[in-house]
Amino acid sequence: MSGIVSIPPPKPRWNFLDQFKVRGYVDWELVDDATGKVVKRGEGTATRWWYRYIPSFLQQLLRLGTENAVVDYARNRMATAVIGTSVTYPTFIALGTGTNAVAASDTALQTVSQYDGSNDAKVASSQSLKGLYTSRIVVQFGTTEGNVTIRELGLFPANDASQNMWARVNVNIAKTSSERLNVYWYIVFERRTGLAIKSGTSIGATGSITPNADITLTFASAVTIMFIHNNSGVLMYVKLNGAFTGGPPTEYDFILQDGQSYFMSEEEIEVSTVHVYMNDTLTMPTNELIVRGW
Repeated sequence: MSGIVSIPPPKPRWNFLDQFKVRGYVDWELVDDATGKVVKRGEGTATRWWYRYIPSFLQQLLRLGTENAVVDYARNRMATAVIGTSVTYPTFIALGTGTNAVAASDTALQTVSQYDGSNDAKVASSQSLKGLYTSRIVVQFGTTEGNVTIRELGLFPANDASQNMWARVNVNIAKTSSERLNVYWYIVFERRTGLAIKSGTSIGATGSITPNADITLTFASAVTIMFIHNNSGVLMYVKLNGAFTGGPPTEYDFILQDGQSYFMSEEEIEVSTVHVYMNDTLTMPTNELIVRGW
């Protein structure tokens, strides 16, 4: 005997004290092909433009879209990848008409609807990271594709919706030939309390502001989390990582009135410079204008 006692490993389980788990979310939108306007969209508060203006403690509670099951097969593949075994990752999204509730044991769509009459699943048009712990897979179905009442979506590693499914979601999308369907699929390794994105003290942007001019405030190193507070008594135009056009500016990212603040926690955008235009004279750092980042 080798002297090693074989003990069955504990079963993984959810723990409300340590909520670190993998989740899937789907956000979708139907776009009118003639006008380019969104005519209908799925849930996804955390993908809206106004999300960044919400306090960070509330952002943690908002969803990227309709929550769906990252099924057992996907969990097995991720565990397999960690030990160095080659894994084929999901890059295809399939449509279906099945209405059965999502289950962790699902391995395929209930009823596949070939989006173009001959293919089960369409390959992603883009794959990217959205923040440190979120991957995003985007697929667009054109006006001649998937024109049915879609009741389920599935994430797959190949053009085959009969096996090896990574995630599934129930939806209700009545798509017509005058519309395009954009699907945004997120796989999120959610953070638990105490697992910080960044640590250490903040750094302040430096520079001297003169009235009514394009002034560059610079961070010593790029930041991805940033706080700006205007306490100067005057209006301030702001542009990130780029110069203004005109004066007063006609091209800017946002405006801060006196007493207003801006908080950025995108984690996927690096900010090296903050361009400001205001009728004031300041030397940073100053309590009249706070520009700090992490």
